[in-house]
Amino acid sequence: MARRNENEVNDVVRRAQEGDGQAFEHLFKQFGRPLYGTIERIVGDRDGAEELLQDVFLKIYQKLGSFDHRSSFHTWAYRIAVNMSLNHLKSRQSRRETRLEPEQWAARRSTSDRDEDAGLMREATRA
Repeated sequence: MARRNENEVNDVVRRAQEGDGQAFEHLFKQFGRPLYGTIERIVGDRDGAEELLQDVFLKIYQKLGSFDHRSSFHTWAYRIAVNMSLNHLKSRQSRRETRLEPEQWAARRSTSDRDEDAGLMREATRA
């Protein structure tokens, strides 16, 4: 039974690779929900997961021609979803770090930097 299902998926993927829009829509309907669940578990945010799912399927659409059927379509799509979710988390973390308040930046600076700043401030007040 699983083999039959895999063969059916491969047939749909081939049709989608040939430009059949209905075949691609079928892939979205079949794999969208499981991929959404994976994305949501990784990013921990329903709205973010929904937006990211759209980005994942855009990437799948763009890369569909490079899918070579050596693995199952589900495995290939799952890997894209996981990689994009992890990249999303890294990007979100990076944005958080750049939004630190001045006090938070100061707390992250090394002691030698703060000592140097204090010395410069003393010199500036003497002048």
